Amino acid sequence: MTNKPQSFVRPLLDYIDNGNFFRAPFRILYLVIAVASALVPFLALYGIIDSGVFKFAEAGMIIGIVLAWLVMLAGFLVVAVIWWTRADQLRDLAPSGDEYPVTPVFVHFLRTSGESGGVIVGGVMFLVLLIMLIFAGSQGGSLLSSVPGLAGGSWATVFMMPVIGFLIVLFSRFLSEQIRALVNIAQNTKK
Repeated sequence: MTNKPQSFVRPLLDYIDNGNFFRAPFRILYLVIAVASALVPFLALYGIIDSGVFKFAEAGMIIGIVLAWLVMLAGFLVVAVIWWTRADQLRDLAPSGDEYPVTPVFVHFLRTSGESGGVIVGGVMFLVLLIMLIFAGSQGGSLLSSVPGLAGGSWATVFMMPVIGFLIVLFSRFLSEQIRALVNIAQNTKK
């Protein structure tokens, strides 16, 4: 005869132990990040229009802003698709009975964060900064120099963005693979 409180709690414990308890909230988080990523360009557009920059900007600056916004739109839609696609992959992580059900979810989140960060820095930021330096002329350089972290809005800074983006993806993948390797070592040692 089974204990009534244990039989009542058992489904909850099974849900936690098989990893669904962790995958379900992360799937929601991934989808929220995907939707938020798709909204970023529209929030940026609102901010640009609200700033009144179009009233005093030269033609080159306006063309640069429009092109930069289109790049931002495309880039953040790619980021949104990355998060949306990775959310679907969460279901296949950590098979039932895995002794470490949280680790695959955390590793997956770390890897996906690095991929999206790499796209934003190495792709979107690179192209936006390049466009602003080309089309905005002196206004673009002074505008970029006001952005924190950019060394005076220089060409060298712009061309470092793809390298930094690559390093973000590389480091996140390396770190996630190392964490996963430690789990595999622990599982193999136990066997």
